[in-house]
Amino acid sequence: MLIKNFRNFLFSISLLLAFLTIAASCCFASPSADKLLKRKGFVWKSAATGHLRLHFEPGTLAENRIEELKRFQEIAYAKNLKLLKVSDYSFQTDIFIVASRERMKQLIGRETNGVAYPGTKVLCFIFSEKIDASGSHELMHVMAGNVWGLKFKRWINEGFATYADDIWYGCKLSDLNKYLLQEKRLIPLEKLIKDFSDHSDMISYPEAGRFVKYIYEQYGVEKVKELWKSGTIKDLKRVLGKDILTLEKDWHSKLLEADATKIKYDFSPKKK
Repeated sequence: MLIKNFRNFLFSISLLLAFLTIAASCCFASPSADKLLKRKGFVWKSAATGHLRLHFEPGTLAENRIEELKRFQEIAYAKNLKLLKVSDYSFQTDIFIVASRERMKQLIGRETNGVAYPGTKVLCFIFSEKIDASGSHELMHVMAGNVWGLKFKRWINEGFATYADDIWYGCKLSDLNKYLLQEKRLIPLEKLIKDFSDHSDMISYPEAGRFVKYIYEQYGVEKVKELWKSGTIKDLKRVLGKDILTLEKDWHSKLLEADATKIKYDFSPKKK
């Protein structure tokens, strides 16, 4: 009887944990702008550009520099449109700007420097003296997802967003990837594509960004768009006409044209 009661207790605990997990997911997953505006513990001020709505907290650096942020995000918006090769983007997009990782966790349920929710056309990022996650990256996640579709492989989704900024922790993507190549730290393309999430962000993100840039510049936006819809190893060969090893060799040759002499890079994982 005692064993049976203990098993029932464990089963009840399991059900409770499952319920709490689901409840947390429902609370924070893909939130709408309206839900974030009403999030308990936050008071927002808002400002609009011609295409974006920015929401920020009073008394923060974002409030003090909101006009600069508006201009910068509009530049990022125009740059993303150009990369996507579309003349207009009709989806209302809301940007939520917080001052710390702690505030980000309170807003979305986890610590990160930036996050995008293409399905609800919302993005959030930190803007402070120590962390500046503004720019094209998160905005591109939202824009590309709504222009090209919400089903994609993670390597090309993160790669295209990283390419949109073309900078990773202050390093130009081309120069950084030459450095990674010289240091023998690049991930083999097959592993990058198949198991993107298994590798350090400090390598996988800039590598995917530079590889997507290579495809974009050598083969064109339509090929990138086609791979966005289905970006497996087989698709790469079908779309680009080369097997993965030949493609990797050609890409590495292109990387050697960059200048890595000034690169100083910390491989330790960064908090995202």
